[in-house]
Amino acid sequence: MEMKKRKCLKCNRLFDSAGPGNRICRPCRQINDRLPITEAEMQKQRGAKRHNGYLIEPCVNE
Repeated sequence: MEMKKRKCLKCNRLFDSAGPGNRICRPCRQINDRLPITEAEMQKQRGAKRHNGYLIEPCVNE
């Protein structure tokens, strides 16, 4: 896959992105990895996810 310059969603700096799923730069990703929170806890904080008004089933078992 071709590398592309993208703006980090956390710090707004440009970085070499491996694709559209890679939107956070390495330093910010390392900070996120050190946070003591699980994906399930993070989803609870975000609330219900919807697509075009329809509730999306959670992908993490609670």
